[in-house]
Order: sequence, then structure tokens, then C-alpha cells
Amino acid sequence: TNPTAIVESADASAQNLAPITGSFAVSDLDIGDTLTASVVGSPVVQLNGVNYTLPVGATALTAAGAFSVTPTTQTSNGGAGTAIAYTYDPAAANLDFLRAGQSLTITYQVKVNDGTADSAVQDVTFTITGANDAPVLTDTTNPTAIVEAADASAQNLA
Repeated sequence: TNPTAIVESADASAQNLAPITGSFAVSDLDIGDTLTASVVGSPVVQLNGVNYTLPVGATALTAAGAFSVTPTTQTSNGGAGTAIAYTYDPAAANLDFLRAGQSLTITYQVKVNDGTADSAVQDVTFTITGANDAPVLTDTTNPTAIVEAADASAQNLA
């Protein structure tokens, strides 16, 4: 499943994204197997479709615990479906590196094991779309006035 895209807020210097939740349908024909879900490897981060290393202020997007599956175990019941939920809830991250319209994707892989074999890996991709950040004027002090001398032909303005 592909969750809804996330749009960067106007001031993304320390943006706390709202948690995103979803679920996987899981089934196993065997009765009584313990189905254990797990995240496989590290997330893949891409900016506009190209592998990308997050800047220091944005590493919370892929930090340990940002993505989780719950419950991690279910009991199979002869092919009837059950659900394993996921949550993406990273800590606040600086998203100012994203320009308007840029697309940052973070893809996690999840698998389920029934005690004997692993399922195929399922991708879960989160997309963050950059927004235009308005410029901010931070130094608004008035400059000191320079008074022109009567004869300004060779004046030192220092």
C-alpha cells in the first residue's frame, strides 16, 4: 500500500509530521502458525527518484523507531486473513532542504515469517513533497546615517 503523500509546511525548519498508519492483510493456510512481521534492512531514501543521503537535520525521518509494525505476531487460522498494522511517526525533522515540488520518498520493506518460511517482501513508501518557503528578513536594524560634508569631492566615508 502507498500511504497518502505528505506536504512540507510553510516553515519546515523543525516540522513534526503527523503519524501515518495503515495495515497489511496477512494469511497462511496452516492453522496455528505464529506469523511474525518484521522490517527488513534499512529504509531507502530517494530525492526525485535518485538515492539520497538525508542532511543532518532530517535524519529523524529514518531513525530507529520512526517506522514500526504492530502487533509483530499473529496466529494463522487456516487461510483467513488477519491484519498487521504499521505506523510511521518520525520525530521532528528539518525539511527546508526540499524545494517546491521536489519529491522525497522513504521506502521500508516488511516481511512475515510463519516459523518455517518468509513471505515475499512488501514495500511501504512514504512521499514528502517540498513546498515553497517564503523568504524571511531577519536583520531589520536601520543603518547609521552618513552626513555629507559641505565639500564632498574627496570625502572619506569611514
